[in-house]
Amino acid sequence: IGHATRGEEAIVLAGELRPDLVLMDIQLGGAMDGIAAAQVIRTQLALPVVFLTAFAADDILERAKLTEPFG
Repeated sequence: IGHATRGEEAIVLAGELRPDLVLMDIQLGGAMDGIAAAQVIRTQLALPVVFLTAFAADDILERAKLTEPFG
């Protein structure tokens, strides 16, 4: 229902559109990456987030897991 290329934009769209699920890439443009945006979306909006990404670095994946994604 929406598409964002920046973390800040993703948060605004999620708040406005209230989707049932957010598909999030870890790498986004701007100062806020997908992990930080997912954390805000989960804690402030209580929306489930699933990460889709090509990143496989252990430190990045561990950081992503801290947001308690649905997948």
